[in-house]
Amino acid sequence: MKPQHALVLGVITAAGLTALAASSLAEGPPPKPPATASKQFIAAMQALADVRPAVTKRANELLAQRYDLSGKVDPSLRMSGGKKPVPVGPTARLKGISWDQLAALPAGEIKRRGVFPYPPLPHPLEPGGGGPLFPPSQLRSHPELERIDVGFDIPDAYLPEFPPPLFLTTHSELGDVSRGQEITLDNYYPLLGAVLAPLQLDGLRLLVAMTPSQQFNQTEDRATWEASNEVSCFSCHINGHTTAQFHRAPDLRPAADRTRLETPTLRGMFAQRTFRFQAQHPDARGLHRGRGQHRVLRW
Repeated sequence: MKPQHALVLGVITAAGLTALAASSLAEGPPPKPPATASKQFIAAMQALADVRPAVTKRANELLAQRYDLSGKVDPSLRMSGGKKPVPVGPTARLKGISWDQLAALPAGEIKRRGVFPYPPLPHPLEPGGGGPLFPPSQLRSHPELERIDVGFDIPDAYLPEFPPPLFLTTHSELGDVSRGQEITLDNYYPLLGAVLAPLQLDGLRLLVAMTPSQQFNQTEDRATWEASNEVSCFSCHINGHTTAQFHRAPDLRPAADRTRLETPTLRGMFAQRTFRFQAQHPDARGLHRGRGQHRVLRW
């Protein structure tokens, strides 16, 4: 079984941010508590910052044990935006078996022997914690998303490019309509106001509108020094794609069953929905050729 080109989600090795040491992604003095912060908040945040190095070390050791993340790439292949080369796999470190032997095993035997090369990767804060984590490539322009308690864990070579391009199925001749920019509440209208229909434009507005979340909000129950309201749908699904942000499944119980969730791309989601609908309703096969076609976005 020959190694194949694989586009694996990931980001550069986690960088430290504590109350006493500046992030390796930022220059200047360490962040300070807001002047209005309570003593309880400062103590709680300091406790989280103190354990971050150990959390980071544990996550990095697990990655090194499971994978070869040395950043091998194919310089002749580029991602869709042309900014980064495509990483080359496989990255898994096999134990006691070769790739050829693994390829010859039936699925049941692979499961019984526990030799599947890519078992679920835990969230660095499991079992008790979780919440979204953002890659350093994104934190450079959004430092407000840097958490005090944990950092990202996958090397940058295995991440989609930031920001990724955005293509419209209805206007493929336009190419990347994001023009190499991250689409936000500040620029979505100048970029796409003359391209999208009013209904599409309003839907995009909702995708880039900011709202509080558990780790990023204005209360003292958060994971950042500064209060913020800086999370939108496109904070994770950058330009309708992804740059490998991850979370833990919020809807599973008990908490130990909450798996790590990598942010999936939204590219092609409309087509998937349409085809699934057609499979269930054969009489609706003309749906994608009619009015609905003009609402198709290929993110």
